[in-house]
Amino acid sequence: ARRTPTEEDLDMINYGRSAHLSIICACTKSDKVSYGKYTANARKIAETLQLPISALIPVDAIHKKGIDDIWQRIDQMIAS
Repeated sequence: ARRTPTEEDLDMINYGRSAHLSIICACTKSDKVSYGKYTANARKIAETLQLPISALIPVDAIHKKGIDDIWQRIDQMIAS
């Protein structure tokens, strides 16, 4: 949630696309930034990865926020 994607992140996204996989992006450490900062960073991340902002899930492992959302998305992908 604090950094733009690295070259390795882009490689992984491109691999997923070439394998025709559905992609979600867990934006970890979202508790380290304010909501406004997260929103601005999320736009940059989505743009860099060429993903819709809806594919990004803010995750805060300390407070267990976002983890259920990731599991729900995975369940939806499996069921499709």
